[in-house]
Amino acid sequence: MVLELLLAPMPRIYSAYSSFIGYAGLAVEAILPVPQILANRRARSCRGFRASVLINWLLGDSMKLLWFFTATSAIPWSFKLCAMFQSCCDSFLGLQFSMYGTGEDVTTVKDHNVAMQRAGGGAYPMASQA
Repeated sequence: MVLELLLAPMPRIYSAYSSFIGYAGLAVEAILPVPQILANRRARSCRGFRASVLINWLLGDSMKLLWFFTATSAIPWSFKLCAMFQSCCDSFLGLQFSMYGTGEDVTTVKDHNVAMQRAGGGAYPMASQA
């Protein structure tokens, strides 16, 4: 806010400043899914990540891309590239969700259902709740 007020009277510097703020905002929005992707990979699970969030992100990506590539007004390529990157990240989250699920599998062992918890690189039986 202070920089906004200080730089507004200087058109050249203000223009560079506002462009920087715009590109920084685009970059931050584009990389928002990356920490979730890394956490899912590390845990080999999507536990705690709701499918409804993923569905809404993918719908939002679809609408954004449709708008950016069909608009009659000029949309800068920086917006299009960031939207494509974010869409790829969100699609990868969908792939992780289908691969990992919520991290719990039910496996039949000698006609008994046994819940298996993934940990590290393998699956281990969970303690029974009897």
